[in-house]
Amino acid sequence: MKLIILTILILSISSCFAATDKKDVEDEGNTRIQRPIKEDHGMESLEVVQPAIKTSFSLHGKGTPIKNGLRFLEHSCSTISCFQSRIGEVRQLSKSRLCPYLEVYTSAIIHDLLYDTPVNPILLLSLEDFIKNQYDRPTFNYFTRDSRQVLPDDVDDTALCALALFRRGSINRETLEKIGNLILLNVNEDGIIQTYFPPRGERENRIDATICASAMRLLYQLRIDNDAKKTEDYMYQVLETKAYLQGAWFYNPPDAFLYYLSKAVVMSQQARKRFSNLLIENIRERLGSSDPTQVYPLDLSMRILAITTLGEVADNELLMKVLEEKKKLISLQKPDGSWPKDSLYKAGRSEDYFGGKEISTAFAVSALQAMQNWELKQVM
Repeated sequence: MKLIILTILILSISSCFAATDKKDVEDEGNTRIQRPIKEDHGMESLEVVQPAIKTSFSLHGKGTPIKNGLRFLEHSCSTISCFQSRIGEVRQLSKSRLCPYLEVYTSAIIHDLLYDTPVNPILLLSLEDFIKNQYDRPTFNYFTRDSRQVLPDDVDDTALCALALFRRGSINRETLEKIGNLILLNVNEDGIIQTYFPPRGERENRIDATICASAMRLLYQLRIDNDAKKTEDYMYQVLETKAYLQGAWFYNPPDAFLYYLSKAVVMSQQARKRFSNLLIENIRERLGSSDPTQVYPLDLSMRILAITTLGEVADNELLMKVLEEKKKLISLQKPDGSWPKDSLYKAGRSEDYFGGKEISTAFAVSALQAMQNWELKQVM
């Protein structure tokens, strides 16, 4: 069995390095990109600005899907607002518009996804600087600090942004622990972590299992999760009953929960022991479940990331499923290196979907890099 798996992996790795996606990547070195900026009245106008990472083409030539995706992202990053989501009425964002306020979430999640990839370090620094500019108090908001009146601060953005700043060295562990303790205290009457920090107004008791997993990732990492057992129990119940298949309050794709949960539980030996077997079985069931008439790149990427994060592809059947998802994901890449627009979440009660090709591409690149790392590790 090990010999069969090893042979499959060697063939897969060879195809990964050779699969440069035979479509040429368009050189957009002279393209100028429209990005939103703030006006005095708090809304945005569109200003034409130069890409932030103009030197990326000298670092990443035409080549693998990973390199082509990174090149697209490096060239798409705005000097003013980094990455911004688009809003549409359907998940694939076929007709979409820019959000009327600048937001920090998209840049934070892309930073998290690209952190362990061979991305141009200048891009990571640009994202970290953008996040750092929002740091004027311990908690973070979906929107930039100029538009914080639109929504309360939330635990998801706080966990993502705090981790980015900690990695950068902009905050120390003591400050990170203080932020973690604020999240620990932000629970409802049942002891489950709420999405929003007070004052919440009409958004009291908003619970999203995927956001709970995002918060628990930070708490597990800090080893301050002992007082969050009710949130952990809630996540286990959602996994055990497969309630995540119905989508969450904000994170609509079911696979988002599996992805965030896998990122969380690997930070704790105890949590990993509790969740691992059930989580793997749920991922196994999700692999290959996409409707062939409408394959979403985020679904494929999040499944690959979930299983490779756990590092558990122990049998031939599961391995073949993961490799098939990888093959499908690569086939979706566009000539410019991007992946099709997809939405990661929606605005609670509304039918507005948020996402874009930048988020899709960052997830795809991260998934392919994680898969490549895992394959190489198995062969060595």
